[in-house]
Amino acid sequence: MRVAPGLTTHRVFTLWGCPQMRRELRLHFHCPRLDTVSSRGTASARTFASSGRASSDYVLLSPGPGAGDDAHQVVAALKRHAKTVTISTLDPTRLTPADYLTIKYTQDDYWLYVYTHFFSETVRFRLPRSERARQDRAHAGGFLYYHHAARAPPLAGELRFRVTPSCDPTSFPSGIDLVTDRGVPWSVPLLVIAKFKKYEPLRHLLTHVDETVAQQVIDLAQALDGHRQLSSGNLLGCRYIHSFGQSFDFALDGRKHAFVFIGKDRTAHITLDLTAFFSSGRPSVHHAPFSGRAICCFEPSPAPGERLVLMRILQSVEWDPMRPNPSYTGPEYPPELYPREGQLLMNLRRRKLQPWVGDVDGKLRKGKDKTAWPFGILFDNAVEYGSPYAQ
Repeated sequence: MRVAPGLTTHRVFTLWGCPQMRRELRLHFHCPRLDTVSSRGTASARTFASSGRASSDYVLLSPGPGAGDDAHQVVAALKRHAKTVTISTLDPTRLTPADYLTIKYTQDDYWLYVYTHFFSETVRFRLPRSERARQDRAHAGGFLYYHHAARAPPLAGELRFRVTPSCDPTSFPSGIDLVTDRGVPWSVPLLVIAKFKKYEPLRHLLTHVDETVAQQVIDLAQALDGHRQLSSGNLLGCRYIHSFGQSFDFALDGRKHAFVFIGKDRTAHITLDLTAFFSSGRPSVHHAPFSGRAICCFEPSPAPGERLVLMRILQSVEWDPMRPNPSYTGPEYPPELYPREGQLLMNLRRRKLQPWVGDVDGKLRKGKDKTAWPFGILFDNAVEYGSPYAQ
């Protein structure tokens, strides 16, 4: 099909998203003189209607003989756009079949490509990779959505990807959130979305289209420091925690574990040495007699008048279960030290078996150690937003 310079026309393009859904895009063109098309491209397209035409109506404009490379680049860009899926919402209650996305695979990586109606830029997400992930995510598709947990401050939202059996939005409740190899849901925290320019199309959906996040919250997140180096998914092992009982992963043989605690209008970072189940000798030598990975949570101590934090082991990660460390050569340890599902994390202090404790106010060591002060945000959130734990 050819359009004479200076004329306006439209065509219908049929797009295929998944076996149960057919989308067609009607594009409105104003065709300028081809010798005036710049490298920026003056042909414009805007979605304004849909119809029920057959796939044979998939027709693309031809630049015509003698057109320059710039005109061909414009048409090539239109062809690429015609093959993409453009989402219109991140609100699970407003999803349509047109918002269904599929995971793209390369030899070594897994990608999610996201387009919106209001920006030409593509938002790309690299998903966690492993042989297990390759098996689990074969032909996977689903919906990108915004998740905000109950009893969480506004800053604690995040993007997740819900894998569903079909592109029908009614299948969303029966779907499963994409899980990393660490055993926790893949996510992109709001603190990260607010910081980076590449997420601007998604910020627009959240603030102006869905209106699930207030612009003031985005402004606050952008003003906070310390998130420039964080990414999505496995983000350097860092964990974003906003409330007691929130699950996170814990490597039993990992020495350092980084956390970001999210409050009403502030954040705090802490790195915990949770591997030191016990130490011996002088200078002190840390021992890690166990390996594997567990899903855990923090909870407040029932001790009255004290701001103490305990750590409970919820479950072992199926593909990396808790087990004795085969490389451990340290001293013997009591069998009660072995981590168990449903039990508190234990360690040895002065040869005495006791639960691991985060002392917010440093009272246990008479004010000499106040490194656990960021846990105070969890106590503040419990007062502000409620908590399942009785205080």
